Amino acid sequence: MRKKEFASALADIRQVLAREPRHFGALSGLGIILQEMGDEKHALEMFRRALAIHPHLERIPDVVKKLSDKIDGRDI
Repeated sequence: MRKKEFASALADIRQVLAREPRHFGALSGLGIILQEMGDEKHALEMFRRALAIHPHLERIPDVVKKLSDKIDGRDI
């Protein structure tokens, strides 16, 4: 996705979340965009928020696990 497309998508997601802060689709979409932009820390936060609302989202738990290991570190 090009930078301009990210800007448009982010604006749409902001509007959705302003109306419905618990919109797990918008939260997970925001997580994907942030991850694509290289902001893995905030992407992880959005994925965690989405899972808190809808714990059975497909693929997101795997993404959270990978990002958590990378960002928070692995347990010893």
